[in-house]
Amino acid sequence: MTNFVKIFSFTGVFIHHIVSRSVKNFTKGILVFNHAAFKLRPPMKRKFSILFYLPVFLFFTSCKALKSLSAKDDTAYTTSKDAKQNTDPQFLDDIQVSPGGKRGTLSAPVAKPVAKSPRQLKEEDGDMLLANNLQMKYASLLNVDAAHLPALPLLREVEIWWGTKYCMGGTTESCIDCSALTQTILADVYGVSVPRTAQAQYDNCQMVLGDDSLQPGDLVFFHTTRRGISHVGLYLANNKFVHASTSQGVMISDLGDAYWKERYRGAGRYINN
Repeated sequence: MTNFVKIFSFTGVFIHHIVSRSVKNFTKGILVFNHAAFKLRPPMKRKFSILFYLPVFLFFTSCKALKSLSAKDDTAYTTSKDAKQNTDPQFLDDIQVSPGGKRGTLSAPVAKPVAKSPRQLKEEDGDMLLANNLQMKYASLLNVDAAHLPALPLLREVEIWWGTKYCMGGTTESCIDCSALTQTILADVYGVSVPRTAQAQYDNCQMVLGDDSLQPGDLVFFHTTRRGISHVGLYLANNKFVHASTSQGVMISDLGDAYWKERYRGAGRYINN
């Protein structure tokens, strides 16, 4: 028992000696470090220097970290903004590509029909009504159905001159003679230029053989005086022709009437129907 106590005491003394020596060396090392770093400043000043530089070091370290985090946040925001912009619909020549739609499908604007104004509809209805009335009038005068009527432009031109008085040498709507009437109608309706007098129109036309070959716009010639061709009219349909009569002005007559049949000298053509 005595030996055990001695050994334990010796061991404790030995451990205490080693620990004391280690603490002494550690303390000495710290003093040497402080002496080298802070030039052997007094203990109070050393403590103050450590307390001063430690917050400064922490401050700059935190600023650098915050700057790095801020840069990362800006990059993330820019990337998110660009990605959002790329999701907007793109338009190419009025063709819209809708995101999320089926692949390979394009949606193009559908052209809407242009609606006509009430005024346009009214004018068209008015023109149609006038055309129908004109066709009904001349279908009765010519004694034909609508399918065998001359073209509407010719009927309209005849209607303009209908009832105009006759006068020798006249060329206006106040009064007109027979050759001026045929000359004006051919020019206005067909764009054909013909001579001024009935005889000259007869001499320069292409003669039509046979009354069955007559077409709207052909000229019919008559000998009403002692001289050659003295009267001319324009053929319409069903053996009827329009002319400027010396007694009744612009009117429609029939080639089969006794007076005109006896004086008829033939027909000529300036147009190709």
